[in-house]
Amino acid sequence: MGMNSYLNLASQDEIRRIPGLSLEIGKNLEKYNTFRLKAFGDFIRITTIESLKDLLKVLTTRQLKYKILGWGSNLVLPENAEWVYVYLDIPYDKSIFDKPKEIYNLNSSVPLNLFTLHAIKFGLIGWEVFTGIPASLGGAIYMNAGTNLGEIGKIIKKVYLVTNEGLDKEHNVNERSFSYRKNNFVDDGDIIVAADLIHFGQNTEISKKIKDYQILRKNTQPLSAPTCGCVFKNPKDSKGEYLARAGQLIDQSGLKDFRVGDLRVSPVHANFFENLGNATKNDFINLIQEINNVLESKHGIKLELEVEVW
Repeated sequence: MGMNSYLNLASQDEIRRIPGLSLEIGKNLEKYNTFRLKAFGDFIRITTIESLKDLLKVLTTRQLKYKILGWGSNLVLPENAEWVYVYLDIPYDKSIFDKPKEIYNLNSSVPLNLFTLHAIKFGLIGWEVFTGIPASLGGAIYMNAGTNLGEIGKIIKKVYLVTNEGLDKEHNVNERSFSYRKNNFVDDGDIIVAADLIHFGQNTEISKKIKDYQILRKNTQPLSAPTCGCVFKNPKDSKGEYLARAGQLIDQSGLKDFRVGDLRVSPVHANFFENLGNATKNDFINLIQEINNVLESKHGIKLELEVEVW
């Protein structure tokens, strides 16, 4: 068990009366972040959109803070949270992946690896962007997840959300909807519940492209270690041109394998941190400071985080 509950007993009782959800107090969240950081929090698992709407009305009325937790792949969680975690576990129909469609309407719980398998099977153009991202659809849309092959925003047509007052909201995607690793339409308290996805036709080359990229990642990233993905953004100059890759700068500064507590700079790829067992958010903050101190003295550069720190 973690520390004291964020929710008082009256709030716990009111939440537990809502059908279609379950509440766990002080839950161990190591398995709910790919970094496997030591973290605890009050955790609400949602199985229907209606239960989500009812919950948000209660939380907003009681002025309780909440954060949506997906796969926790681009996140650094605190040891103890001053909010409640909302986790969507809404069933979906897997038969949607049986054959190619023009538009796919899917809820935000669907894992991206299912999209990748579907793209390999049918060669869907544009779907190579999912390759290797350990995330749910909702989390990937929220941060406009991407790889060297592109960004998810390019193939999202429409996003369905629920507001903090439990109301439906829709967003038709346009050229301003997404920017690098972020969306520009989710307001505070909104939760993404579903989306319409498109593709740009079929081509057998896509399957090869995806498989080649999977091999590249296997050879160049620490896939078997608990990480949060790339830690830093690649730095740009005043004109917006890329100066260098963050991983190369860290590597050139002799910081591969450097560690603070149970967290180390990966010997495989210097823009990844590996949790060696019992790492915490504090280890993460301290390791970032050490790296930026060295980079500032050697290169006059401080790196910006790509990962979100809660």
